[in-house]
Amino acid sequence: MPVKVLAVSKNYTVMQFLEGRLVKEIRIMDYCVLSAAFDMYNVLKPDVLLLEINWSKHVYTQNVYEVAAKLLSVKPAAQIVAITHFHNMGTQQAVQSAGIKGYVYLESPVMSSREVLVHLNETILAVGSGKAFFCERIPDN
Repeated sequence: MPVKVLAVSKNYTVMQFLEGRLVKEIRIMDYCVLSAAFDMYNVLKPDVLLLEINWSKHVYTQNVYEVAAKLLSVKPAAQIVAITHFHNMGTQQAVQSAGIKGYVYLESPVMSSREVLVHLNETILAVGSGKAFFCERIPDN
């Protein structure tokens, strides 16, 4: 049975590109923007919420953590994976503190594009099965 994912992003083109590179055990159910994430989660009941955390303004980034906190307060078993273009331990620690179970950075000076896609698949599958999964090869810039 595939891991069902709701993808929250401001950039559907990137999400569709990534969807085409996910393993067959992962299925994107739908896409939405941040303001619709909580309601869409409740309607679709995905196994994993794939949540983009690098929005263009700081206020939106704060709202990402608020959406995660709201969801986890109502549904403590919710499984969330954060995706971002940031690649540093500070962001990973903030994500973990927010109760998010996985963190994938889409650009990396130490990983090839193929390795990033493998990590994305591994993270979604692990978090979808209830495990936390964080990459250990994140440089601190």
